[in-house]
Amino acid sequence: MYRYVLKRLLMLVPVILGVILLIFVVMDLAPGDPALMIASPDATEEELAELRTNLGLDKGIAYRYVAYVKNMLHGNLGSSYISGRPVMDVYLERLPETLKLAVGAVFVALIISIPLGIIAAVHQNTFKDSASMVVALIGVSMPSFWLGLLLMLLFSLKLGWFPSGGTVGFKSIVLPSITMGLNLAAVMTRTTRSSMLDVLHSDYLRTARAKGVNEKKVILKHAFKNALIPIITVFGSQFSYVLGGAVLVETIFSYPGVGKMVVDAIGNRDIPSVTGGIVMTTIIVTCVNLVIDLLYAYVDPRIKGQYVK
Repeated sequence: MYRYVLKRLLMLVPVILGVILLIFVVMDLAPGDPALMIASPDATEEELAELRTNLGLDKGIAYRYVAYVKNMLHGNLGSSYISGRPVMDVYLERLPETLKLAVGAVFVALIISIPLGIIAAVHQNTFKDSASMVVALIGVSMPSFWLGLLLMLLFSLKLGWFPSGGTVGFKSIVLPSITMGLNLAAVMTRTTRSSMLDVLHSDYLRTARAKGVNEKKVILKHAFKNALIPIITVFGSQFSYVLGGAVLVETIFSYPGVGKMVVDAIGNRDIPSVTGGIVMTTIIVTCVNLVIDLLYAYVDPRIKGQYVK
């Protein structure tokens, strides 16, 4: 198990190096001059040249790449071109808000998808099954920006129950969480249904029923537990997606999360903020995926045996 964890962590090194290189290349090819974004409108060419020198923009991409990697090894992700603040400080300020949104969205998805998926599988080819799949289809087909605007118009502007944006307490994460959670729930409902159908007709379930085990216990304890592997996989990927920054949702609700931070930095050609934000998100998402893989061993002991090898 420890060897597996160490191997996964070591694989993170080339991933991070590749991500940094890709960001540097893309930002270097993008139109616009970061110095023009930072300097005053009446700055002279000499002032712009001095600013580029101070920022290291007069150096080649290879030199800046190596220098950035060296600084990152010491925990320094650079400073924002716009605010001048350390990127790590800004990221750590935004990360809790993204974590709140991720937990809220996944909670909404779980309380909707798990019951719907189980009901659809148990009542296969009935009205309940069809109704559950229609709900899932609507969730998949509905764009998050459109759903977010509808929720905002109804619950913020018309009813006044929730704020339309920003972070003003618990109420501010309700609408963004519902917007993202409904999209996630649609995918997880279909996965739960298909995974449950694979195990519902297994021999061990027929044996449990023959022994007089309550049907509810057969479904929830025996069938659902053995159907968890695909569900955990989808759960992990969806949670990683939210942590990566749901840019559309954060933009619609002016939610100050990591995704909005990176988008704003891209618009300002703030290379340190873009690079630092994406690198830190890559590390966190990789660690989340590692935890999900380790959960497989808890759910299915046969997988734990593969880790030990």
